[in-house]
Amino acid sequence: MDDAAVLDIGGVSLALTHDMIVEGVHFLAHDPAEEVAWKLLAVNLSDLAAKGARPIGVLLGYALTPLVQVFIALAVGWPLLLLGQLLS
Repeated sequence: MDDAAVLDIGGVSLALTHDMIVEGVHFLAHDPAEEVAWKLLAVNLSDLAAKGARPIGVLLGYALTPLVQVFIALAVGWPLLLLGQLLS
């Protein structure tokens, strides 16, 4: 099963993915926020790359509020839009 959905809208294909990472499962509480944010970005971008998609934005799912600032700081070098958030 693929980790991304492809929607065909008006002759344009749009690939969407949204993976969350969870403390204690995908990272530890003492892991540096920069590393956790990088992993969150990387797992989602790799899903898009597997589909051959070019990222234009991100859907963000996280459980730690301070992670948002680090995530946004990491994404600054990428031409991406924050398309949505899921808070836990």
